Amino acid sequence: MNKKLRRMMRPNMVLYFAVLVLFCIASILAEQYILAAAETGLTLVLLGYYLLGRRAQIYYLFALNLVFYGWGEPVYVLLMVFSIAMNYAFALAIVRWPKHKKLFYLQLGSQLHDK
Repeated sequence: MNKKLRRMMRPNMVLYFAVLVLFCIASILAEQYILAAAETGLTLVLLGYYLLGRRAQIYYLFALNLVFYGWGEPVYVLLMVFSIAMNYAFALAIVRWPKHKKLFYLQLGSQLHDK
């Protein structure tokens, strides 16, 4: 992200965090504890995301994604990790191989993903 866009986003993110905190407080006062927990979780995820560096942000979101989906159906976490790894490997193959082999890897990745 370029510096100009980052400077424009920073004041908006502070305002966004303030609004989320206010909604959390309002939810607690209204005794809507599930909503307050969800808003608090979102606030913590966003705060952690913006405090980390660029490379760490990717791993942070990856780990939180697995936790989020694993919370509902833990059985599918391994399937999701395998699918992510397979898609990443095919993306690397498409980028690194010559032009005439890129279509092959694209088709192979699509066919394996559909099964």
